Amino acid sequence: MKTVVRYALVVACFFNLSFASDGDFFLRAEMRKSAVPPPAPLPMVYDDGTPAWLTWSGNYRAVWFDPCDFVMEPPINYYLTSIEMWFFHDSNYPWDTSSFSCEIWTGDILCPVSLFESQYCTAQHYSPVSYQTENLFYVDYCFWTVLDFTQSVGGWPSLICDATPSSSLSHSFVSDDFIIWEPWTVEQSSSYSLDFPTLSWGTLKTLF
Repeated sequence: MKTVVRYALVVACFFNLSFASDGDFFLRAEMRKSAVPPPAPLPMVYDDGTPAWLTWSGNYRAVWFDPCDFVMEPPINYYLTSIEMWFFHDSNYPWDTSSFSCEIWTGDILCPVSLFESQYCTAQHYSPVSYQTENLFYVDYCFWTVLDFTQSVGGWPSLICDATPSSSLSHSFVSDDFIIWEPWTVEQSSSYSLDFPTLSWGTLKTLF
């Protein structure tokens, strides 16, 4: 069970948010509004859809989502339906395990605060890995999706990232101890460039 030291997290996150991230993880969320009839689900995506890097940085990799980035009105009565993740297995950097835990945390821009739900998942090479929520999680405020890779001795499996610098605040973070959170950057040693000049999110989706 993770113990969150609120003061330490606040200080660390205030410091680290001053640095812009160089890209975002391929970790997407989908929410739906409670209405009759139910509208189409709304995807929440921060990456640009073009895979450029794989990374195994940190024991924890996370994306914090702000629903206000995706809806014009205040996000009232929206609930989370699923999380989608993409991984890449490179034979030069073999995984010691494909198992990890995907977690949903309450929290604001500063840090994850309270665990809501978690599931054990199995990464697939270059295929969507989906987490379907078991309980209603209303997202009228920011939340975090945290991937826990502590089952691995090296941070595996490796997550796909884009290479587009964030225009404002970082959304993809890494941590080794769940206390200090740093924006993910391509300069980190546990990252590897992918050469996919013609591959895009659209062409990936046509494969599945």
